[in-house]
Amino acid sequence: MKSLRILLLFVPFLVLACVPVELDNIEAFRYTFPELETVKPLPDPAPVKPAPVPFVAGEIVVTKDADELVVDVIEAVIDDNITQENLDVIEVFSNVTPEVKTDKLIETVTNNWIQGVLSGTIQPSVDLVKVAEEFKKDPFMKSYLPQLQFPKVNGVTVGGRLLPLEEAYEEEIGFESPELRLSTLVTPCKTAADEAYAKNIAELERQAANQRTQIKNFYDPLRAAANTEYANRIVERTGVIASNTQRLSEFIFVFNSAVDDLDYPLNVIRGLKIYVVAFVIDLRGQIVIWSNAFELAAQIERDLKISNINKLQEDEEKKIAANLKAALDEQKSIYNKAVNNCHNQGAGG
Repeated sequence: MKSLRILLLFVPFLVLACVPVELDNIEAFRYTFPELETVKPLPDPAPVKPAPVPFVAGEIVVTKDADELVVDVIEAVIDDNITQENLDVIEVFSNVTPEVKTDKLIETVTNNWIQGVLSGTIQPSVDLVKVAEEFKKDPFMKSYLPQLQFPKVNGVTVGGRLLPLEEAYEEEIGFESPELRLSTLVTPCKTAADEAYAKNIAELERQAANQRTQIKNFYDPLRAAANTEYANRIVERTGVIASNTQRLSEFIFVFNSAVDDLDYPLNVIRGLKIYVVAFVIDLRGQIVIWSNAFELAAQIERDLKISNINKLQEDEEKKIAANLKAALDEQKSIYNKAVNNCHNQGAGG
């Protein structure tokens, strides 16, 4: 019995001898979540350039009626044979504003006067302005005046006052990260899942932010190019209108010189000079209208280009937001599944 007591005294020492001495160095259990270890990257964005916006500058043209009359008169300087049809037309012209004397018309309406009116260095007198106004009122006579073909943008004629296009898209397409509204569990397993999940969310948001920057960098130069093209278009306007005006000036110069060389009765000369007055003054007005319409068309072209660019950028950013949301939803599903399976890891988490 005594020996049994002695043996029992040694039992605690035997038990202690079986326990590792470095308890603090035992590695803690590591929870693993294979589904959360990697994150599928977001689909690459594929921005596209906007469709071109067709621009037609417009022009001022001589009508068929006017061209036939002018050719007939010029040829009459040689063959002295204006057709009866055109003589009837000229007679109609001669009856406009009878109070304006024929002598004054012949004296005033020279090629220098034409050049001055078209260049803006000469203002036509009140009575000659009235000649042009009365001439234009008659639909028949109006068909002999120069005709303005207005500019077109994207197939739409630009003339008169137009309503502005919709304001360009200025809205930044952002994405708010979903807040993690999770119940507070303090188990080591859930804590490990939280860390993996948060890391993946941050990575997805980083990718989305980079893609939005990539899209912005793609479309910003296109917006800048639209503004540059607008500035170039305004410069182009001067040359286009000057070239058209020069061509029409030469047309009416030749005609007026032919009128001065005709050997016809004064009433014919009167009718032709009245026509020159109406043509030149109306042409001057058409040039001003065209210039304004050209500038408006250039503005519309620029605004339409930028509007199209902004719409494409908005669409791309919506795709990024949708892809991000789908990826976040997928991560949330994986996370919830991992947390629900915590009891299968370690000692139940």
